[in-house]
Amino acid sequence: MKASPYKETIEEVLFWISSGQTLRAYCRQKNKPCYATIYSWMNIPDCNESEEFSKRFAHARERGAEMIGESILESLNEPPRMIGEDEQRIDPAWVQLKRVKADVTLRLLSKWSSRYSDKVIGIDKADINVQVITGVPQQ
Repeated sequence: MKASPYKETIEEVLFWISSGQTLRAYCRQKNKPCYATIYSWMNIPDCNESEEFSKRFAHARERGAEMIGESILESLNEPPRMIGEDEQRIDPAWVQLKRVKADVTLRLLSKWSSRYSDKVIGIDKADINVQVITGVPQQ
């Protein structure tokens, strides 16, 4: 990205994304390029800088997903909110909110990052041979 006049912005975007922040949140800031502009920088035909930015952006997304995953663990390790004056107990609404936030975040991560997705193993039907032995004599 040496020759790009947008080098500073590109580096800023990569840092932002690798920190677990969204590109939309970055673009909403004052005097920042729009979402479509940043993606257009990754898709300039026959441009080595564009290809490099695209690869670095994908890598930043993976690091950002790790940051989001770590933030879920930090959030779940916080001491629970307590309610009640005489008899202190854990606030069930707080527990439910934590559960929903963690679940939604993990579901999004599973779509955004292969590291957090469910592993599905495909089996080619042509490779399966099943032989059933019943003990009943054949005719």
